[in-house]
Amino acid sequence: MANKTKIILSLAALLVAFIGVSLFVDIGLIKWFNCSSPFTPPQDKASDVCQNLKTAP
Repeated sequence: MANKTKIILSLAALLVAFIGVSLFVDIGLIKWFNCSSPFTPPQDKASDVCQNLKTAP
């Protein structure tokens, strides 16, 4: 019974870690695509949102 509990807790921890890493990478990708990519129009790069995102974590 203790082994089942450890396996379930391990799977839950892996799932939470995977979701956390996925969100972190996805947010970074969205920031880059919207404000820093070569295809971003200059007015978007100069917008207040992108200027504030440069200092955001």
